[in-house]
Amino acid sequence: MNLSISNFRNIKLILFQFFVFFSIYNLLLFYKSPTITSYQSQWQQNYSIAQKFIYNLTKANVIVGSSLAARMRNRFLDKNLYNLSFSGGSVLTGLEIIKQSNTIPKYIFIEINTIFREQDIKMLNSLYYPIWSKVKRYLPALIEKNQPLNLILSKLKNLYGKSHINHLKEARNQRNFEMSLKLKKLEFQIENNDLKDKLIKLKLLINYLELKGAIILFFEMPIEKSLVNSIKMKQIRKVLQENFSNKNLLISYMNYTTSDGLHLLYKDAYEYTKKFKKSVNQYEKILRVN
Repeated sequence: MNLSISNFRNIKLILFQFFVFFSIYNLLLFYKSPTITSYQSQWQQNYSIAQKFIYNLTKANVIVGSSLAARMRNRFLDKNLYNLSFSGGSVLTGLEIIKQSNTIPKYIFIEINTIFREQDIKMLNSLYYPIWSKVKRYLPALIEKNQPLNLILSKLKNLYGKSHINHLKEARNQRNFEMSLKLKKLEFQIENNDLKDKLIKLKLLINYLELKGAIILFFEMPIEKSLVNSIKMKQIRKVLQENFSNKNLLISYMNYTTSDGLHLLYKDAYEYTKKFKKSVNQYEKILRVN
């Protein structure tokens, strides 16, 4: 009997301590949101990028895309521009998040390279799970990026990881590049015959967001020259031209280096980000004048 009472008291003490620490941690997060630079997985990083848009941001301009556009890191973008692109993810997922968030950006820039990739239903269901998704707005400790392990990993990365300068010096592995490019060339010579449902979904999302006042522009991420005019890329451009009247964001050309035929090296992504920002600013100025 005494043992049972002792165990019960221990449980109560543990629960009380947890409640105290959990409350303090939430208050600290309300006061100052930590800068997270390292995550436990790609999925968690994607999820955190989405949650930041849902819970913390009212951005004027948003980029949606895949891992290609995700190379434009948010820390190098202007404060009025947020990159809602996901590694291994989809444009359709990003547009659906914008729609469900009820925060309609002024401008939405859509990467077209993988525009017809399947929407991530599992991610969307998790982000907008009834009640639970609303609770996280008031308890930031439950938001994915704020897991204590991420704080520790980010601290270690900041202390011992590569600096921005070191990343700029990175060179591609030529052997891996050539092997990857060979496979990409084969893949990009095949038309996608499964576009109908995704095209319908894309039209619905773009129409909805434009009716809400968003201005939507397409853009194409730089890829290896031998893939630019491939059957796959020509098909994407043709389908978009035939079904949408949206303009393309024009970005000045330069020779970019990819690691695998598709994804820009760190240095090239950094340079492209600067040119992207410049093009966005120029476009906004033109609209203000007109």
